[in-house]
Parts: sequence; C-alpha cells; structure tokens
Amino acid sequence: MTVSVDETGLLSGLSANYTSPAATGTLTFMPVPNAHGVARVTVTVNDGQPANALVTREFLVTLEGGSPPTAPVIVAVSRVANTVSVTATTTAGRPYHLEASAQLAGATWSLIETKTGTGAPLTFTDPSATGPARFYRVRVD
Repeated sequence: MTVSVDETGLLSGLSANYTSPAATGTLTFMPVPNAHGVARVTVTVNDGQPANALVTREFLVTLEGGSPPTAPVIVAVSRVANTVSVTATTTAGRPYHLEASAQLAGATWSLIETKTGTGAPLTFTDPSATGPARFYRVRVD
C-alpha cells in the first residue's frame, strides 16, 4: 500500500493501514499548524492477485484553519554590490515567493527564493542582481 499527498506543506504524518481481506482501512494525517488550502491524498492498494491487483482512491482534504494569507507589504529594499535584499511582511505558515523581472510592462517573473511566513517580516535575498534595472515582487500562495 502506498499513500501520497500533492500539497506536502498542508499535511504531515501521513500513513495508511489496511489488512486484507478487511472491508475498511485507516488513513491518518495531521494538519500543519496554520495551514490553509486543499490537499489531494492518494491511496493505492495492491492485493497481489494476477488480475485487478491495484485499487486507487483519492481524497480531497480541505483545511480552513489558520490565517488566510494577507498581501505582503515590502518594507525594505537594499543593495550591496550584486546582492539585493527585500524585506516583506508575512502571515505565519504561508509560502512567500520573491520574484524578479527585468521589465514591468509585459513582465515575465522569475522565482528567486521561497520562504515560509513567520508572522514577522522576512528578508529575501537575490545574490545575482545584475543589469541596469531589476524589478521585484513578493507573492503569497
């Protein structure tokens, strides 16, 4: 038997227990503190028979606990040589992404760094800030 989850930042301690030929089994997990979102859990059982050996079931787990994300506010930006530091406000337990683009009009944003919010401002670092202009944004999932 295998068990997996598509959003590992939402659930921990994922396990499944089943003994053949029982009609039921047990799926166990713990929500990550302050988690908010939807995770798809997939359980696959193989009974070892030559035909129809695999059975797969998917479950959607919706977590509404914790704080919904608030838009990050950039509170500081500094540059030393080719390194730019961007500090932004965060909500605890939420993933935040520093992204950069060489232009604003029709921008293509590149991921620089991802950190988990703590509820306090976090500083992100771009160690390769070269060129005459570079624009930054901090995005939350």
